[in-house]
Amino acid sequence: MPVSVCPMDVVAAPVEKVWAILMDSAQYGEWSDMRAPTITPPGPTVPGQVMESGTSMLGLIFRVRLAVREVDVEHHRVGFDVDLMPLGIHNAASITATQLDARTTRVAYG
Repeated sequence: MPVSVCPMDVVAAPVEKVWAILMDSAQYGEWSDMRAPTITPPGPTVPGQVMESGTSMLGLIFRVRLAVREVDVEHHRVGFDVDLMPLGIHNAASITATQLDARTTRVAYG
C-alpha cells in the first residue's frame, strides 16, 4: 500500500523571499539535509539541473541525486526527481510556496 506524506510549515516571510531561496540552488545545502551539494550546471535553479550530495539517515550516509524537473514561477513550485542511492529509491517530489498573507508563506514538500 503506498504511503503519501507532505511535510509543511508556515514561515514568517513573504512568498517572494521564500521563492528567491528556492531559486538559489547554491543555498540548498544550507536549509536541506544535503551536504555540500555539487550542482550541474551551477547557477539559478532551472529544469535539467542536477544536485548531488550525501545525506544522513539512521546514522548512515547515503548519496542523493535531485534532478530539477520543473520550475513553475506562477505557482511558486519546483519539481524534482529524487534518487536515494544505493537503495534504489526514486521519488517525484516538489516544493511549493503558497502565500498566506503579505508576511507569511506555507512551504510544502511532497
